[in-house]
Amino acid sequence: MAFTESDFNGWKFHRDAVHFNGGKVFFGWGHRCVTQPRLLVIDKYFKKDRSTQRSYCVDGKTPCETLEEALAALSIPPTLTDEEAALLASVSPDWYRPEERVPLLPLAEMGFVEWGRNEENKVTCRLTEAGRAALAATSHSPADSVEDAR
Repeated sequence: MAFTESDFNGWKFHRDAVHFNGGKVFFGWGHRCVTQPRLLVIDKYFKKDRSTQRSYCVDGKTPCETLEEALAALSIPPTLTDEEAALLASVSPDWYRPEERVPLLPLAEMGFVEWGRNEENKVTCRLTEAGRAALAATSHSPADSVEDAR
């Protein structure tokens, strides 16, 4: 699907937990797109001349200087390596607490896994619709049980 600037203008964003500290030169924030979670918008503010710079990142792997590049990258479905597909197959469609978050971060950047918190305020995750579709497109099947990760 090809996205347009008009689509982008209608999307919702929230400030992600991404802060860029360029010391005395700049600071910045990352804004995760709620509508297209594969997209991260990065706004940098330069202290000396009070200028701003916006860039984009798709799937946590594809840096884009312009909106047009980012929209074109979003139009291409993300691809999984065999290792990522195997890891995705181990994620539950129900909320659960993973033993380690770091290996799952690239899957979250691609929109295949989402994060939340349980009643005890512990970090949890689960497969998204996109994650389930990606699993269906691969030869991997979801794990039958993740009880040990709960």
